[in-house]
Amino acid sequence: MRPLLFLYKTLITVLLPVLITRLLFRSIGDRSYRVNLRERLAFYSHDASADIWVQAVSLGEVRASAELVESLLQEFPKCKVLITSTTPSGSAEVRRLFGNRVKHSLMPYDSALVVRSALSQICPKAVILMETEIWPVLLDELSKLGIPSFLVNGRMSSKSANGYRRFAALTRSVFGYFDTVYAQYESDRDNFISLGVQSKSVTLMGNLKFDSSLPKDLAERVGNIDERFQKKIGLSWIAASTRSGEERKILRAHRGLLEKFPHLMLFLAPRHIERVKDVEELIRRFKLRPVLLSEMDQQSLEEGIVLLIDRVGILLEIYSLTDIAFVGGSLVPSGGQNPIEPALLEKPILYGPHRQNFLEVTSRLAFGGGLRFVNDEIELEQELFHLLSNDALRSQVGLRAKESANKERGSLARLEGSLFEKLGQLNIN
Repeated sequence: MRPLLFLYKTLITVLLPVLITRLLFRSIGDRSYRVNLRERLAFYSHDASADIWVQAVSLGEVRASAELVESLLQEFPKCKVLITSTTPSGSAEVRRLFGNRVKHSLMPYDSALVVRSALSQICPKAVILMETEIWPVLLDELSKLGIPSFLVNGRMSSKSANGYRRFAALTRSVFGYFDTVYAQYESDRDNFISLGVQSKSVTLMGNLKFDSSLPKDLAERVGNIDERFQKKIGLSWIAASTRSGEERKILRAHRGLLEKFPHLMLFLAPRHIERVKDVEELIRRFKLRPVLLSEMDQQSLEEGIVLLIDRVGILLEIYSLTDIAFVGGSLVPSGGQNPIEPALLEKPILYGPHRQNFLEVTSRLAFGGGLRFVNDEIELEQELFHLLSNDALRSQVGLRAKESANKERGSLARLEGSLFEKLGQLNIN
């Protein structure tokens, strides 16, 4: 393992200038990627010391960790918590949710010198990584220092596990560093064990995202978007977190639906906002008119408008506004995105055949009757037609989605019972 870890450390160190340059290029389309760039190299302009370090890569993971962090702050009121994130959307959500109650910075690069510098300043007693956060250098350095690491809400698809097995000489030892892996489901547990986590170190907890609370100000935030329209939105659907190659299929389905529902509104939210310009041009090629959310001001709801979401962090609001949710990354082989948010909002959910990233979640929501699978754009149009044509059916499927999501709650309580005991043994108060 040591030769491979040495090679990994060397490659990351050599590639650091490339990683920084790539980030600067990305910031051309989204300037938020340039903010606090020094923190990625562990140059902190503030006191970063903390008892517990929580790493939540992006907005979804930050929201998933929110209830846990709230419980940590209540259970250990004197404890200092640092939350790091990898993306600007994650950073913004940390500030929105917690303000000054926690410390926050960007996740440092997984380079030996950077990680050692970060740890010397943070001095954590424990590190919590969310979902699929595997950082070989960080885990190796934590092991050397005797600092326990916990993987919470651990998710490991068979596809991801097969990828890790290609570097088994490295990954088996790295996965063995975890004090405890709190895995979502049996399939995740089995995959973690196959990758080197000791069976006694894996605990089943379910999916923490089902325990998420909807923001108290959600109705106000939805109203702020809704009031931009000159008249009330009628029938509408959202295609959320879409990937390249998927929008074409969605727009074909939407064009077909417009023949039957001429005032039907489509909200289209690409997974990566840097693709908005390309998607905007694609919409025009379908003889439809794209309207950017950021440029919308008292927009009239004319036929043929596609509202293009060019802001991150507002999917909850858009889900709330619409009647039906199609969750993207699933009509193309990207593995699918998370359907839990529309389920919590009582929306009927449509999902493509590519769902390996959320196999258990989609299966459970489908079994409860709140999620329907479509294999292509033809089936997508057919299912949308059935749901749009029948108000009672649409409400029934949405209600079943919410009921199925509620049945999956309880992960946080299971997690707290084990994790808090372990943290208490570390003299965290």
